[in-house]
Amino acid sequence: MTTAEALYMGCPVVALDEGTRTSVSILKGMGLPSYAADIEEYKDKAIKLASWIREGGFVTKAEIRQKFLTSPSSD
Repeated sequence: MTTAEALYMGCPVVALDEGTRTSVSILKGMGLPSYAADIEEYKDKAIKLASWIREGGFVTKAEIRQKFLTSPSSD
């Protein structure tokens, strides 16, 4: 599954920001640059995101999908 497919289905994504990465470009285009992480912070960001989801603090799947569909990445 690609990042675009995951976001289209409303699944949150943390992307590794190393070199040229399409996933990072997509997240930044959606206004979610904080979900791009370098190698040192990747694990912490993924754990934090999983915790937010469990606690119900993250945006809904519909909101993630809508952000993706209205971003330049979905053109």
